[in-house]
Amino acid sequence: VKYTPKDKHKWLRKWPLFVVLLLLLGCYALIRIMQDSRMFGDNEIYIQFHDDAIPWLSTLSGMYIGCYMSLSHFVELREKTDSNVGRIIYTKLSTDECEHDWMNEHAAFFYCDESWVLAVGDAMMHPCDQWTLTSFKASPGDIDAYDILTHSTDLWFAKDEKNISKDGVLETVQFLASFVPAEHVDLHCNDLASEGFVFAFPIYERLDIFIGDRPVYYADAERLENEVNGEYIIYSGRRWLAIREKDLHLDCMSNCSGTSIDAECRTECLRSFDLYASNYTVHLISDPLDLRTNADTWVPTDDLRWYVAEGHGRSSKPHIVKQNLVAQLDRIPAVLEAGSAKNATYQELVELEELFVPSANLHCECDDKHEEDCYGILYCPDGGTKVWIDLKTDSHAHEIHFLVTELKFFHDTLLEASKVHDYLEWGDLKEEAGGYEVLNDTGFFDWHHVQSGSFEHLEEYRYVSCLPKDECGVIYFEDTFGDGIANPGSFEVYANGKSLHGEGETDLVSKKNCAYHFGETCETEVICSDRPLNIADFLATGFRLV
Repeated sequence: VKYTPKDKHKWLRKWPLFVVLLLLLGCYALIRIMQDSRMFGDNEIYIQFHDDAIPWLSTLSGMYIGCYMSLSHFVELREKTDSNVGRIIYTKLSTDECEHDWMNEHAAFFYCDESWVLAVGDAMMHPCDQWTLTSFKASPGDIDAYDILTHSTDLWFAKDEKNISKDGVLETVQFLASFVPAEHVDLHCNDLASEGFVFAFPIYERLDIFIGDRPVYYADAERLENEVNGEYIIYSGRRWLAIREKDLHLDCMSNCSGTSIDAECRTECLRSFDLYASNYTVHLISDPLDLRTNADTWVPTDDLRWYVAEGHGRSSKPHIVKQNLVAQLDRIPAVLEAGSAKNATYQELVELEELFVPSANLHCECDDKHEEDCYGILYCPDGGTKVWIDLKTDSHAHEIHFLVTELKFFHDTLLEASKVHDYLEWGDLKEEAGGYEVLNDTGFFDWHHVQSGSFEHLEEYRYVSCLPKDECGVIYFEDTFGDGIANPGSFEVYANGKSLHGEGETDLVSKKNCAYHFGETCETEVICSDRPLNIADFLATGFRLV
């Protein structure tokens, strides 16, 4: 028998294999831990929800962050469903906050049975059975449970609120990894200007706050000293909303009126506003702005169409007129007549407003890249007074006239007119208004002695100028037949952004004969009357400044 000695050192040649095996197992465990802890990969994902199937869905748009829910919460979810629930979820909370506080969020994404689902509110405790959105992927993989982006290009279905389809209806969800919209915009708009009858203010100023990941714009209620309310322009996550201040239902806004820190106060108050949860009513709502498309202009533009809003709060959506063109044409004269009446009801005014919404728009008036466009509009040199004249004509535009001049020149005009008539009537005044240049075009003009020309019916005109610091300006307005401008027309004068109104002037129809006096060295004075103004009264008082 051949003797073969035992190899006592055989294990020394095999130990490297054990080391490699241990290293592989360690790497696998480390990768699992890092995946579960969201320590690598696209953990921050910007998501824009569309609102075609569910109107309020877009209010949940924003940056979602993946996190590893606590073991106790994970066990609790598994016990409440027969589905295979993943431990990774996506919420708007930071990774540290998400682990234990995700249940306090409005919504979260969960992985259930090879699909990612969005559950909202109380349904987050039963996400696999009570989802609002669910993905569909033909060939899911094991990695899908760790990264929602693996389903970003697949079909998504929304719960059918009409209960027609139990499987849901197609809805668009846009996933943009590590995308922050504000960082991809080269335009920072400081002020929005309005056009059209439905916006009550000429300028909406930017506040130092973002809602829906975009800036908020505001026009002060105190600049219109009547029943018109201040208004905010807020982004919902997909559409721009116009919301009147009273319709925000924020108690803290009552502390911001008439304060020297008005903008700061309103900004702080808006931090309690929640697009999804707050109780608010939308006045106007725009077309959608879908991310990374040519429709997304960051801020409203001339091309963005607006609608009267229907619904309430997060469920607001555009009111679409369903009548055919012929039916609309038949009803327009009746709507104009009813809405223009002095005793028009609220519903008649709403129907009248709807006729003019399609022609209304907001656009960037002044941005940090084109400051020269703001000359004379938002900034007046040498401390002059910024003056806006906004005219919206009614169906009797030929009755509307106005003068723009300095106080001394206006007095000279009055003296000449007093030789003809005791009252300041346009029929006499225009004959004596020598030296007044006829102003027909809208836009900026150097402060001068100007008188209005002819206007078109139901049109909008805007005149902007700077009154020199050492001058006292006068604007005289008259409706020649004394019945005032009917809805939806108006005549508004703004000095340094503040609307000038006369005592007792509470609505549009009272605006029949008005004289405005203002300037850096003058007291602001507005006189309005149902009859032609008395020239003797003007000359006796020197418009309060003799």
